[in-house]
Amino acid sequence: MADEIKKGRKKKKWVKWVVILVIVAVVFCALRIAGQNAQKASYTEDVAEKRDIQNAHNFTGTVAPVNESDVYSTVTGVRVKEVKVKKGDEVKKGDVIAVLDASDVESQIAQNEATLKKTKEANAESVESAQEALDNAKSNAASGLDSSVQSAKSSLTSAQKSYDDAKSNVEDGTDSSLLSAKTSLDNAADQYSNLKSNIENNLDPNLQSAQYQMTTAYQQLLTAQENYNNEVRLNNQHLSATTLAAMQQVGTAYQSVISAQNQVATAQNSLQQYDESEASELKKKSDTIRDSYVLQVDAANNAVTSAWQNYSNAQDSYKAAKISEENNLTTLYDTLLSAQDAYLHAVDSYNATVTSLVQQLNSYQKAYVQAQTAYDAAVKAANQQLGTLKNTLDSAKDSYAAAVTGQSQQIETYKNQLDQAKTNSDTTTSELQIAQQKDTLSDYTLTAPMDGEITALNVEAGDLVSGTTAAATVTSFDKMKINIKIGEYDIVSTGEGDKVSVTLDAVDGKTYEGTIVYVARTATVDNGVSYFESEVDFDADEDVRSGMSAEVKLIVQEKKDAVSIRSDAVQTADDGTNCVLVYADNGRDLVQKTVTCGISDGTYTEITDGLSAGDKVYYIPTSAAQSLMEADMGDTSADEE
Repeated sequence: MADEIKKGRKKKKWVKWVVILVIVAVVFCALRIAGQNAQKASYTEDVAEKRDIQNAHNFTGTVAPVNESDVYSTVTGVRVKEVKVKKGDEVKKGDVIAVLDASDVESQIAQNEATLKKTKEANAESVESAQEALDNAKSNAASGLDSSVQSAKSSLTSAQKSYDDAKSNVEDGTDSSLLSAKTSLDNAADQYSNLKSNIENNLDPNLQSAQYQMTTAYQQLLTAQENYNNEVRLNNQHLSATTLAAMQQVGTAYQSVISAQNQVATAQNSLQQYDESEASELKKKSDTIRDSYVLQVDAANNAVTSAWQNYSNAQDSYKAAKISEENNLTTLYDTLLSAQDAYLHAVDSYNATVTSLVQQLNSYQKAYVQAQTAYDAAVKAANQQLGTLKNTLDSAKDSYAAAVTGQSQQIETYKNQLDQAKTNSDTTTSELQIAQQKDTLSDYTLTAPMDGEITALNVEAGDLVSGTTAAATVTSFDKMKINIKIGEYDIVSTGEGDKVSVTLDAVDGKTYEGTIVYVARTATVDNGVSYFESEVDFDADEDVRSGMSAEVKLIVQEKKDAVSIRSDAVQTADDGTNCVLVYADNGRDLVQKTVTCGISDGTYTEITDGLSAGDKVYYIPTSAAQSLMEADMGDTSADEE
């Protein structure tokens, strides 16, 4: 019994523990499910959708008119006669705003015009009198009534005839002294030219004979030389050294004579060329230069004489050496020597003939030069007489020109008097002054410089106008501007000409299109912050008022139909990449998924890779995440306590 009771107690104890374990398991599962539900409750679901996303810079400023002009008076010290507008009126460019009192100016113009009229009448009389005096002087000049001009003209005519007659006699060669000198010159020129032509063309008989004898002697010399040379080649007999040396001396002396004769010909040719050059220039030869050429000819002839002597001495030596060994070879050599003698004499004869002809030609040349000198003297005398007549003619021309000049000067004096009268009658300056005074009348009417509204009116009828205070202000509200400040980090993506959108705080539902028209090149630094002053212009409507607060938006980037999610849903993984939370395949656990981000407008971020439209992501909104963090911090504090 006791054992059964004991067994019953053990059984009850085991059941108790089983029940406890079941209860713990149930509580654990319940807590886990509650935790998962709590986790799901703290996350917000977002669905990736296609949206238009813009990345923009936003600026603020105050609206002001672009075009505003103050109207000033250019005249001072006058009163306002009438005001044509009132503040708030719309005006067009050129509309009258106010009229000033111009009575003083108008009175002055009337007085000046009256004075101008009287001046013109007096000036007309002066011009008429001067014109009459000029016409009378011109009439007298045209009719030839001036005695001084007539006398000078008669003297000029006589001097001109004397000069023309003398000039005609000289040019036509009818002057007796010139004619005689010219005849002598022509005769001398003919003698010189004929002889020179005979020499140059080899037509002189003496020269032809001498040349023939020289040519014949030269042919005989060649024959004798050839016969001697043939014998030298065929004859085996040898001459003694003495005879051969004598023959060599004869040959050397012969060449010396030939060389001396050539020098004579060269010297004669130089003298002839000098004489011809002097004659062609029709000038008297220089005795010093010609004497030097003559000395050269004499020296050459002396050299020929000396060479001949040496040649004769060489022949004598040869004749003495050959006495004991005469044979056929020496005989032929004797014949050669005779031919050489004949040729050398013929050359001397030819040179002597040339010398004689050159001397005769020089004589003719001297006669020609003398005739030329006489002719030049006659020409000079005729030209001197012609010069005297020319001086007389020039003097007559000067006298006539002086008379005509005096007459012209008198006419010019009357003309100057007329011009001076016309100049004095010129009223252009006065007329310009009156015109300028009339032009200033427009300054007494103040007009609108542009289309717009009268936003300020500072004058009334009867007020004195001032050049320093604007009479009125005209403002155009068609185009307005906003002065904005662009930060240094935004300036790189902002420039003049960029289009912007403008919204006004006081005007709901309207957006205006504007343009950045100015960006400063130099930054303004205020409390360590740099910015660039800029201006935005936009076309305004009737709702826009000067002084309104405005917001300017410049779109930097823009994407159409971009797959995007809330920016809060984008997280940063431990490796630095962007990711989002999505449910795993089991549908219970949230896991990180890597994504690639594009542009962002702050609220939404473009996902270029990793998500498609319709995909769901989970995130804790910024406010909820802040609450959870505060709760976690509270739990931690409680656990520590």
